[in-house]
Amino acid sequence: MAEKSPFHITIAGAIRRCETKSELRTLGELILMTKVPENHDVITTAWQESSKRLGYSGERVVASLLNQKDEAEAEAPRCPKCKAKFTKQNPETSGAGLCRECHTGGAF
Repeated sequence: MAEKSPFHITIAGAIRRCETKSELRTLGELILMTKVPENHDVITTAWQESSKRLGYSGERVVASLLNQKDEAEAEAPRCPKCKAKFTKQNPETSGAGLCRECHTGGAF
């Protein structure tokens, strides 16, 4: 069985492979019905490039992705001390509840 890809990679590739407005519209409907948790910019870029190439607006899809991006960023867990979002580069430290930078005093 082939290795599965994250949603944003799969949908961006599918968007880029669209050859007709109808195909793009179908993927747009899927996006409008889907909660996209992350990597909204990858999908938005693919959508805008394909929309331009095929002459299809689909502005509702872009608006939906931007709204979901804003919501995801607002919901992202944050360090209670510095209010920075927890990221792969600055994760929550195990059991401390603080980001790595605050927990270590910036010495990491």
